[in-house]
Amino acid sequence: MVQPLKTLYIVGGGIVGIVLTVLPMMFRKRQHLIPSPAGVGLAWPFHWYYGVLCFLGALLSFWLERKHPRVAEESTCQVASGWIAGESLMGVALLMCEAAPVLVGRLFRQ
Repeated sequence: MVQPLKTLYIVGGGIVGIVLTVLPMMFRKRQHLIPSPAGVGLAWPFHWYYGVLCFLGALLSFWLERKHPRVAEESTCQVASGWIAGESLMGVALLMCEAAPVLVGRLFRQ
């Protein structure tokens, strides 16, 4: 059974998502100031430092676009993609290292 507080959070998250989706349609001139519903939704399950890292990456990308636009155009997407893929692979590797002793133990106990 779903607890009442969880239900409240689900309803609240749904309302925030709907409001953030409708606001840019209502305020077209200010839509660049309204946060992305997907970004806000992704912020809930992740740790705080992911937001800080995303902000620092965006700040670095902004600086690179201003100082070296050609380099930024050629490399920003590739560096960001590589960073995300590398972090994901490292997360899988860490989980495998954590689970390996248990799995090996089960395999050789039989």
